[in-house]
Amino acid sequence: MKTRLAVFIVLALIASLFAVEVRASQDVRNTLSAWCVNQMAAWSPPGSFAVPDAKELPEESLVRYDEIAKDAIDTVYDSKESPIFKGKHARAQTLGVLLSTLHSESTFRKDVDFGIGDKARGDGGRSWCLAQIRLSIPKKDGKTKIRILIDSPFYGYNTDGSAGLGGEDLVRDRKACLRVALHMIRGSFYACSRYPVEARLSSYVRRDCIRGQEISRSRMKRVSKWFKHNPPPFEDLEVLGAMEPTSPDTLALAN
Repeated sequence: MKTRLAVFIVLALIASLFAVEVRASQDVRNTLSAWCVNQMAAWSPPGSFAVPDAKELPEESLVRYDEIAKDAIDTVYDSKESPIFKGKHARAQTLGVLLSTLHSESTFRKDVDFGIGDKARGDGGRSWCLAQIRLSIPKKDGKTKIRILIDSPFYGYNTDGSAGLGGEDLVRDRKACLRVALHMIRGSFYACSRYPVEARLSSYVRRDCIRGQEISRSRMKRVSKWFKHNPPPFEDLEVLGAMEPTSPDTLALAN
């Protein structure tokens, strides 16, 4: 009986420690998301969209902004993904560039986010999701023939429809959209690495390191202004440590 009681107490302690760790993780994620949403709302005021399919109440916009921010955080702070900068705020800066890109491409509109209506896709129906990833128009089955591959640190295309993510996948799964955007941003920074950092989004916006420099500088300037007036609330290591709480099984093994 005493042995069973001791085991119960140990297991209860483990569960309690895990619950505290999970709450700490959620607190960090929520704080970081609030920091993002505050800036997203400054860039695109909630409920201000004129496109009929994009209309929503301000409070609905803010809920969706929070969802977008948390999906972006989960993507950028995934330990399997590399940031595009170096330093203690490398991932926070990467997050900023990703959100600035989404703002420029879609202003976080609901119709673009969910693929609603005929104005949700740009470039003649070829560009999909919040990041407006250019693939192709949908076939009769709703899928795109051109698909994107992100198995590497960068990305590639499949043109026979046999593999990869299609536009329909990017709209159905926001995190897939954001992950593809992150890989494309990383690819653009690599392709344009000989140019100043402010110009390295050029390949993303124009598939050319020269012609897209003005737009790139505008997007990067937006991030610089944000960070200057409202720095990230955490260093990367704090977020990474909180994003991967130890499971009860791991704690049990450790004991």
